[in-house]
Amino acid sequence: MRIRLASLFILATLPTLLLLSGCSRQQEESTKAQQSPAEQPAEPPADPQAGKALAAQRCASCHGEEGLSTAPQYPHLAGQSADYIVKALKAYQSGERQSPEMKTATEGLSETDMRNLAAYFSQQQLPVGAGLPEAERGQPFEDVDPLALGQQKSAACGGCHGADGNSAIPGTPSLAALGDEYLVLATHAYKGGMRENDVMKGMVAALSDDDIDLIASYYALQVRKPRPGGDGDKVIGEQLSAACTSCHGEHGNSKDPKTPSLAGQDAQYLVVAITAYQQGKRKHEVMQGAVKELSEAEVRNLATYFSHMEPAPPTARKPMNVSELVERCNRCHGEDGRGLEANPAFPRIGGQSEAYLVKALNAYHSEVRKNRFMEAMSAPLKGWQIKLLARYYAGK
Repeated sequence: MRIRLASLFILATLPTLLLLSGCSRQQEESTKAQQSPAEQPAEPPADPQAGKALAAQRCASCHGEEGLSTAPQYPHLAGQSADYIVKALKAYQSGERQSPEMKTATEGLSETDMRNLAAYFSQQQLPVGAGLPEAERGQPFEDVDPLALGQQKSAACGGCHGADGNSAIPGTPSLAALGDEYLVLATHAYKGGMRENDVMKGMVAALSDDDIDLIASYYALQVRKPRPGGDGDKVIGEQLSAACTSCHGEHGNSKDPKTPSLAGQDAQYLVVAITAYQQGKRKHEVMQGAVKELSEAEVRNLATYFSHMEPAPPTARKPMNVSELVERCNRCHGEDGRGLEANPAFPRIGGQSEAYLVKALNAYHSEVRKNRFMEAMSAPLKGWQIKLLARYYAGK
C-alpha cells in the first residue's frame, strides 16, 4: 500500500516538475537572449595563415595562390570583401549558386574554414586594372553614344529604308518608331531564314547580335512619317481592323515592343507582308491564323486603312551609355566598383576579370544566377552594354 501511494504521489507531481523544469530552461534561454553582444561568447578571430594553407589545397588551381586568377573565366579573389567571400562560399556549398566545380571545392568546409579563407584573400592586393591583359592596363576607357553608333551601323540599311528609317520606296517598309524588340526579332528571322528574302538575308548576314541591338535602338527612337496610299477602301479596312487591335493597338499603334505598329506604314508593303503570312513564307502561327481567310480585296482594304493612320510618337527609351550605368552600379559596389566599407556584403568588382564579369552579368540577366536586385538591374541590359560595363570595371 505504501509503495502504491508513493507511486501515485510521483505521478501526481510529475507534470508540475516538468513544468518547473521547462520554465527554468526558458528563463536560461531568455537570459542568454537578453545578454549584450559583449557578454555573449565571441567567435574566435579568423586565421589568415590557416586560410592560406587551405587556399593552396582548395583554391589555387583556379583562383591562384594569392587570389589572382590566371584563367579569365575564374574571378580574382584578392582584395575581395571577406563578408562577401563567406556569403558566396555558403551559397555554393548549399547549392543556392550552381557550379559543380565550386560545389566540390566547398564540400566539407566549416564556417571557420570559410572565414579563414576569406580573411586570407581579403588581405591580398589586387592591382589596378587586374581584370585586363597587362598590355591594356592604364588606357583610358572610351564611352559610346549608343544612338550615334546605331546610326553608324545602320548606314547600309538607309539605301532602302531611309537614313532615319523613313523609306520613300513603295513596297519597302519604314522602320522608324518600330519596337526595338520587334526589329531584333525580325532581323534575326531574315538572318536565320525564317523570313524568305534573299536581299535582306544577304544584308544582315554579317551583322553581330550587338550590331542588331544598336540598329534596332536607333530606329525605334526615330519619328515615323505617315505614308498614306493604297488602292483599297479604308472605311471597310477600318471595320476589318478590329481583329488586329488586340495585338497591333488602336489604329495600328502598338504598345508592345515585340509587335510592330502598322499606322502610317506603306500600303504596298503591308499587302506583301500579309500575303507572305498567308502563303507561309513568313512563319508566325498567330499571324498565319489571323489572315488566312482574308480575300485579296480585304488585304488591300486593311493595308489602305493602316497607311492612312497617324503614327504615334516613339515610345522606346534611349539606351543608357556606360557612364550612366556605372553611376547606378557604384551605389552598391563603391566608386569604380572597389567596394563599400559601409556594406561589405556587396562584392568588389573593380579590377575583376573582364570575362568573368561578362559571365556573371549574363547569368543574372538570364536569371540563371539568382539575386532579385541584380536580376532587376541586369534585365534591361543589352549584350553590348554588358561587355562595355565589364571592360570598364576590369580596368579599375
